[in-house]
Amino acid sequence: MAGSLGPRALRVYEALHHAIRSGELPPGTQLSTIPVLAADFGVSPVTVRNVQTRLEEEGLISREVGRGTFVLAPAPKSILIVEDDEQSRALVGEYVTSAGYRALLASGPQEGLSYLERDRTVVLVLSDIRMPTPADGIEFIRTVRRRWPGILLAAVTGYPDDLAELHGTADCPTLVVLKPVRRSQIEETLSRLPPASAPSNQRLPVLVVDDDPELRWIVKQLVSVQGHEVEEASTGSEALVALGRRQFSHVLLDLHMPGGGMETAAAITRAHTDTVVVLMTGYPEEVVNSPGGPWLLLTKPFHGNEVEQILSLRRHRPNGARA
Repeated sequence: MAGSLGPRALRVYEALHHAIRSGELPPGTQLSTIPVLAADFGVSPVTVRNVQTRLEEEGLISREVGRGTFVLAPAPKSILIVEDDEQSRALVGEYVTSAGYRALLASGPQEGLSYLERDRTVVLVLSDIRMPTPADGIEFIRTVRRRWPGILLAAVTGYPDDLAELHGTADCPTLVVLKPVRRSQIEETLSRLPPASAPSNQRLPVLVVDDDPELRWIVKQLVSVQGHEVEEASTGSEALVALGRRQFSHVLLDLHMPGGGMETAAAITRAHTDTVVVLMTGYPEEVVNSPGGPWLLLTKPFHGNEVEQILSLRRHRPNGARA
């Protein structure tokens, strides 16, 4: 969200954002005036005004004419469900609500886009593909991925082959949920969303696992350039040994490798419940139909922005989810 701010504005934004999210500035707190904040941070009033505009867009503050600027209570995160079948839409909505999130129900692509344009609390889109034809769902996914790249998108479908034309493109969803949808699938998908308190600029320990040294080096560069710490492993066995030594926030794991990528992914998921496992593959259809999902995917070839989104995700039990 803060990517378009300059270095000075970003410094101010991160300081105020952290103070609000951490509770240092609780809801109802009145912020200092723009001139005072500008002097405190050593920046221009215009810089502070731009930062406040961004914080207001994110629903963190409210600027009230004649009264001042106040910290708002955090808005509940919303999950947008785009599904043309009324019964399926209601069922997924119930799963989302019982997990502690606000469910927005859209009967098709146009209504879904309308929600995204006016509601900034959406953190995840669960989208059907055949609405009513696969082309409708594919076009909706392309639009969301290009206009709102920071929002996680999961395709919900009984026909994973419908996504074939998106494989290997930046528009390919990072998650696929197979129909018929089960409560456990939705809860696992919601567990990938970062908690509100997660710092956006945290340095993360990431393990890259691939038997091809050249591809391993490329992925390592994509992760390192974002300021994260990277370790490498060339086999599933090496990956499990590395995880025995320390905890990693994310494991980026090649699907086809010695030791079995899928078997290694399942073992990590069972033993390290706070670790996000991401499968890197040129054959996503093999992952979609595998047990234990939904799995996070990086479809080869992938780019830095896709890796950045993956690394923003965490693994935790969503509010309200059943043990």
